[in-house]
Amino acid sequence: MHSDNLFPEPLSGTWRGWWRQGLREGHEALRLTVTGRRIQGSGQDQDGAFALEGVLQPDGSAVLTKRYTLPALQTIERRACLGQWNGRVLRGTWADERAPQSLGPFLMWPSQE
Repeated sequence: MHSDNLFPEPLSGTWRGWWRQGLREGHEALRLTVTGRRIQGSGQDQDGAFALEGVLQPDGSAVLTKRYTLPALQTIERRACLGQWNGRVLRGTWADERAPQSLGPFLMWPSQE
């Protein structure tokens, strides 16, 4: 394992996620590749298909961008996600980059499937 890799290599792969926007909640399926501090991948939720990329800092904090590539509805195109990795779950807050008052919590975790 590379000493700069905060996620062990086995964590690259299938992930699951959850988010909330007001009274709406959603689940997502993701496929992530984690190399060093770089996170890249794609996923799908009820709002459409998206790409995800970001960076994991040495303290476990993460900065991610979620960009819808095939939205199912008229939805926010890009979301900024700020989170913290605790060794099992990435937990944080997402926000619409164009309307920062539109935000909510999110969770992401490696799937056992």
